[in-house]
Order: sequence, then C-alpha cells, then structure tokens
Amino acid sequence: MRVSEKIKRVSWLLFELALLVMVAAFGLLTICACFESLWWRAYLVAQFRVQIAIGCALLSLVILGIKKRRKYATIPALITLFNCAYFLPIYFPRASSGTQTESSLRLLQLNVNNLNSNHAAVVKYVRSVHPDILLITELTDEWKRILTDELLDYKHTVLVPRPDTYGIGVYSTVKLSDAKVKYYGSSGHPTIVCKITKLEEPTTLVLTHVQGPVKSQFFEWHKEQLLVMTEELQLLPSPLVVAGDMNSTPWTYLTSELIRKCDLVDSRQGFGLQLTWPAPDYWRKVPVVLLPIDHCFVSPQLTVVNRTVGPFVGSDHFPVFVDLE
Repeated sequence: MRVSEKIKRVSWLLFELALLVMVAAFGLLTICACFESLWWRAYLVAQFRVQIAIGCALLSLVILGIKKRRKYATIPALITLFNCAYFLPIYFPRASSGTQTESSLRLLQLNVNNLNSNHAAVVKYVRSVHPDILLITELTDEWKRILTDELLDYKHTVLVPRPDTYGIGVYSTVKLSDAKVKYYGSSGHPTIVCKITKLEEPTTLVLTHVQGPVKSQFFEWHKEQLLVMTEELQLLPSPLVVAGDMNSTPWTYLTSELIRKCDLVDSRQGFGLQLTWPAPDYWRKVPVVLLPIDHCFVSPQLTVVNRTVGPFVGSDHFPVFVDLE
C-alpha cells in the first residue's frame, strides 16, 4: 500500500472516530440534562437542548453521507428527536378560546442591562412600540431617572432600582393598584406584584428577575426563588401575567413546573422559540448561543394576539413585545 493511501485511510478512520466521539458527547449531554433536578451543572446543560438537537441533526446528515455507516445515523437522529420533544411543541398554535373582546393590553418586557449606556436607543424603541405597560429588569438609579424623564406618558409606576443587576420597575399608562414588592427566597431579589384593570377582568401582573444559576450557590438561590414564587403565585387571583428575565429556558424543570402548577400558558405558543439572550453585539463577551430566557406567561383566558422579539437596543437581551386581549 502506498504512503498516500495509508494517510488517506488513517485520515478517514480519524474522521469516523471524531464523528463517533461527537455522537457520544451529545448522548452524554442529553443523559446529563435528564438529571437537571439533581445537579446544578446538569441544569445548565438542560438549557441547551436546542443546540444539542441541532448538533445531532447535523451529525446524522453527515453520517448518512457515508455509505458504509448510514445505519448509525439512527443514533444521533434519536437523540435529536428526544431533545426536540422539549421545545418543538411551542411552534404549534394554541387552541382558540372562541371569545374575542375589544379590550387589549400591550406589554413590553425589556432587560435594559445595568451597564448599557445606549439610553437613546431604548427610549426610541419604547416610543415606537408605545406599550401600555413597560416592564424593566436591571433597573438602576440612572435608568430610573432617564426613563422617568423621557417617558412622560407613563404616569403610574412601581420602581425598585438597585446598583446591581436585579433592580426592576413597572411603567404604565394605565392605573396600577394593590402594588407590592415581594422577595421570594433568600436571594433578596425583588418581584413586583400589582393589579391592572385595562382588560375586561382585573389582571394580576407579576414582574420578576430570577438569579442566574451559573454557580452552585447561585443555583440554590435560583431554585429557591422559583419554587417559592410557584407556591405564592398559585394563591394570586386569576388571570395572571407573569413576566421577566428568569435566567432559564421554558423547558427546564423549575420553569415548566411554574407554568404547570400556576395554570399558565407560555406566550410563545404558536410563535416559536423567540431567542432573546445574548444579543449579537455581546456574542464575543458571552460565548454561548442564543437562549429563550425572557418570558411572559399568561392565564389561559388571556389570548396572545402577537408576540415578537424587538431589535438590539444596546443591552445583552432583546426586548419582548406581547399583545394580549
């Protein structure tokens, strides 16, 4: 056998071995994600089911192109389908309630980023959308001053600015009542609970920002905050609107349990994943692919007329616009 043929054969074997290693890696990540309730690192892995599914789908196509190895394409294809089961249902529209009303509510949920200095872009976008209610996370004293000065139509507010990333605020053109600032769990991060009357039924609005689970202790705060909030929200009068940066994808067990136990619907239903973090200009600072972590969950009696992800406004998060009736 000539040297060139030996090199070609070895190269091909190495290529096949690399494919095998990648399939095994995606399989192990999928298994790891199934234990998300037991280990905080597994919980982080579970956030990336979309990326695991895409990676395995590409591997399956590559293996299909290798004549002698086509039967092995079944393995990554099965891993793809297993992970897709967690997020593909979000693309199927909700069944219509059969009732329509003339009242509507336009919400804009926006993590402004406490370090974002592009105030003009945020104000310009808010004015262009002109929501009834503006929900802000990462509200600092500077952001509070700018938004209060620039958005004069929003006369009704509940604001909890902080110097860190967990300040929040509600700006509204409609009257807010029974406003409370709650602290779910020991993280000390505020959640705003209030009532709005623009829709036909008085609606309970909840704005929160959940601790990011990127360290063991942070995960404990994240978990506690979501678990306590899940229990507390079940006691609130319906209909509910629960929104904010929850630092978790909707298919992870804590968020999906909140949706199920509180009898809520993900406003994404029928509109797709709508990935919101990190925004493109932060790609080099946060070397991960996009995730849907900015949420708006609603009670079934509320109809989501429209849900869109807004443009880049200087933050590492994209805005989320939701039109309800």
